[in-house]
Amino acid sequence: LTYNMPSLIQNGVLLNLLDVQYLDFGKPWWAQGLIEYGTLGGKLFFASGDISLSLLKKTFCLYFNIDLLNDYGLESPYEKVHAGTWTKEVLSKMAVSAYKDLNGSSTADLDDQYGFALYDRNHCNIFIGGFDLQVTEKDENGYPAVVFGSEKVADAVTWLCALFHNNNGIYYNKNSDAGTDLSVHESLRKMFNEGRLLFISAEFSNAVFFRDMKYEFGVLPPPKWDESQKGYYTLARNIYSSFGIPVTVQNTDPVGAVMEAIASENHRTLSPVYFETALKVKYSRDAESAQMFDIIKGGVKFNFGYTYHLIVGLTDHFVGSVRDNKPNWVSTYASIEPAAVSSIGKFIESIENA
Repeated sequence: LTYNMPSLIQNGVLLNLLDVQYLDFGKPWWAQGLIEYGTLGGKLFFASGDISLSLLKKTFCLYFNIDLLNDYGLESPYEKVHAGTWTKEVLSKMAVSAYKDLNGSSTADLDDQYGFALYDRNHCNIFIGGFDLQVTEKDENGYPAVVFGSEKVADAVTWLCALFHNNNGIYYNKNSDAGTDLSVHESLRKMFNEGRLLFISAEFSNAVFFRDMKYEFGVLPPPKWDESQKGYYTLARNIYSSFGIPVTVQNTDPVGAVMEAIASENHRTLSPVYFETALKVKYSRDAESAQMFDIIKGGVKFNFGYTYHLIVGLTDHFVGSVRDNKPNWVSTYASIEPAAVSSIGKFIESIENA
């Protein structure tokens, strides 16, 4: 899995792929953003793209209930997306308006109707992508330097804490689907399938859960930070597969040839079948969804601080701050930045010595 690859690099397990015959990372079947961020000191140790269908399947998005939206007389998010006005405030306003205490308990619980649910705690990273938050930027030497203490990130944490903790209509699942307790995940899928949830955070692959849903549903990119943001952006959850070559491999030529051949063939066959047929036809209910899938896929960004989160560590604190309703990001960041800087420094040293 991608999030484990940086540890393998640091431990000297992987070869420099730029030295491997037959691999051509300028081709469209390789994820160019990942190649750019992953090339450090003239070395690249892992790559992904069409060679891994999971990169596409793990792309963050939102699904929404079209029928419920129409019941409330809300404006089409599709129109908002095309107009460039699908922002965080629009999502919040629509979501809050859809809450109903269905069981009369006077307490928000999983038997009620919600406006928005974060399906998994890891999905909080959808906002790092959607809001175009920068965790690191390359310095003058081409190495990553942390910039996650910006005013925009602080404002984002404050806003997200208020969204998830000050509204009955918003549900934050504090569990991970990598754990053993999936009861809340199951409840949220049931809620969406039963028409009791307006928006749900998701990955492309989650569409399979709603294939037999009797209500009409659509797909959306994460909302913009504000209307001045140039485009709609997202991330691929960093549990997709990436590929590297162990240093123990003595003859890398056939390995490079096979990797390139698989990536090239998948680009022409497997990826289009999944994206054009499965997602845009089999799992889509309307023509607009097909357009949205194109917009979302076109807005995928690769963020060093997220992809290399086991080295940098900052995005986990971002998620934790929102989960635990700790809106003072300035204070939190001041306490964690030194460790991040030190960890990145050691990582760079390991690359230079590789």
